[in-house]
Amino acid sequence: MKLFVSYARVDKPYCVQIVRALTGHDIWYDQRLFAGTNWWHEIYRRLEWCEGFLWLLSPESVRSTACLREFNLAHSLGRIVFPLLIHPETEVPEALRDIHHVDFSRGLQQDALDSLLRSIEAAEHVAVQPPANGPRSVDIVDAPVKDLEQSIREATRAMQGGQFDEAVYLLRRARAAGHSSRFVDLDAVLAEAEARLKRVSRQREAEREYRQIAALVGLDSTRRLGCEAFQAFREQYPGHDPEDLASLCGPDLLALSFPLPGEGEPPQAEGTRAAGVPLSASGAGESMRDDDLFLQGVGGEVLSERPGAATEGARALAPVRGGRTQPFSLPLLEWCEVTAGHLHWSAAGENGGSGPQQRRVAAFRISRYPVTNAQFAVFVQDPQGYAKGRWWPPAAGDWRVQNPGPRPATFSNAQRPREQVTWYEAMAFCNWLGDRLGLGVSLPTSLQWMRAARGDDQRRFPWGDEFDLLRCNVRESFIRMTTQVSRYREGASPCGAQDMAGNVWEWCRDAQPGGKGASGSKRLIHGGSFLSEAERAVIDFRYALAPERHHASIGFRLVQMTGPLKG
Repeated sequence: MKLFVSYARVDKPYCVQIVRALTGHDIWYDQRLFAGTNWWHEIYRRLEWCEGFLWLLSPESVRSTACLREFNLAHSLGRIVFPLLIHPETEVPEALRDIHHVDFSRGLQQDALDSLLRSIEAAEHVAVQPPANGPRSVDIVDAPVKDLEQSIREATRAMQGGQFDEAVYLLRRARAAGHSSRFVDLDAVLAEAEARLKRVSRQREAEREYRQIAALVGLDSTRRLGCEAFQAFREQYPGHDPEDLASLCGPDLLALSFPLPGEGEPPQAEGTRAAGVPLSASGAGESMRDDDLFLQGVGGEVLSERPGAATEGARALAPVRGGRTQPFSLPLLEWCEVTAGHLHWSAAGENGGSGPQQRRVAAFRISRYPVTNAQFAVFVQDPQGYAKGRWWPPAAGDWRVQNPGPRPATFSNAQRPREQVTWYEAMAFCNWLGDRLGLGVSLPTSLQWMRAARGDDQRRFPWGDEFDLLRCNVRESFIRMTTQVSRYREGASPCGAQDMAGNVWEWCRDAQPGGKGASGSKRLIHGGSFLSEAERAVIDFRYALAPERHHASIGFRLVQMTGPLKG
């Protein structure tokens, strides 16, 4: 269905979340630029185009001149109206009180989304009848702005009432009309209104996310999950804790498995510090839809838990020049044993093969977790690490000239998986780490990756055949960002490896099936990501990407081999 979304600028982050959740529908929402008369002609053109009108109801949007005019135009055009209550303190307009509204005020919860989707599905069977007498041209454009004094007076009144969205609208109209003053800096007044709008928007988003977390913390059965979510929340909103969740969680549950900023986070090289991104920042919405950029897809026992055994190799003696050795360690570097055995998988849709296949895979070890931000930071900081050409594949030469340094991770925090990493960088990390540990370390082949995720049977997910939302971070989780690699312990594979479904796609060493195998060939990735639908996180599903590609949803993990590495 073709949908037009009307919202107040203060609610834009939530608007972006809702739009993303409505996959399969053709949706348009404006960027709230308030560019004058031409802007209203574009709004009217889009309202003629759409079949349904979604109004995100908040205290600001029901009092917004722009939103009210959009609603009136949609109503006069006979469009089907879908009211979405997104703030609990909203007074629903009288014109909408007889229309069923969907309650999104508790967050983007599945029951609310299902209710909206059912309403849209029912409306798709209703023919939209064009009205006999549509709006007149005078209804489409704004009345001219008479003078700057009136605009500033009305904008000031709006700001005093907390209506910063309305103030920005009025001031932008005045500027678009060409008004100026010898003594009043209109741009400065507008900048102040926009800054306050941004602060209110951030506060609104913090309140919405906080309410959901507080609900989890309030129940014994979900308290640990709620406290983990609160840890991530504090990274983005460190001063927001009106219900004192820090005390409710207690010292045991809030013993952070990753440090907060300023609380012992491992130092990073200057210029490479990972920048945090708000959970639903509007800017992140457009830049994080990495799955849309991918090419068409083609589709044991744990080490002993005795002290020192699970991290064998993590504390190995690293060789150094002069015959001396020094201890070397990486945080969270643990290995899982994968026994030799036969792998069964489906090659349907792959180049050069079809139907079920079987292959014997030799024994190897695989890292329990994907490579983390903290681990990759050690590689970057090491003078003999990232900057040294000896670790890099020959095909990376031209790419390295244009990209001399690593890109910052999209999501900060020591124990989140390191993303924004190319295949070249992942291979360089493996070569460096293998040298430091005195071991054969590389990326897994596609067959090794599937063997570690599946074990001896033909399960679809690392934990079994049935999808389980509590065992992985995928699109259906509505987290919209990476999570710490140790979060989903119940989602471990038979060998004990975690995060092999969702969170981030993982680079594999080998080239695309049917390819020439050259060093610059496309390389396979497995596992799905926080942006992927669950069906893309099944073990057999994989993509082939150029080795220089990088996204906020691609990371990697390691294998340790005793024999020579091939491929």
